[in-house]
Amino acid sequence: MRSLPRRRGRPPGSRGLSVYYLAKTLQAIGMVNLMVALYAGITLEHGMALEYALLAAGTLLFLLGRYLEPRD
Repeated sequence: MRSLPRRRGRPPGSRGLSVYYLAKTLQAIGMVNLMVALYAGITLEHGMALEYALLAAGTLLFLLGRYLEPRD
């Protein structure tokens, strides 16, 4: 008898689910922050330092979310 495939990436239990959503939210905020950094770098005349700061913050947020994401 063949078993049904499990849904990957979502751990069972309420605590695991809340950590999953926290991780995904941090990743989404990090990606939005990267888009803001790109916009600031393109539109602001002297925005290179701001672009680098936003790039670093967005990358750190995304990587924190990636680290917190539960693994199978």
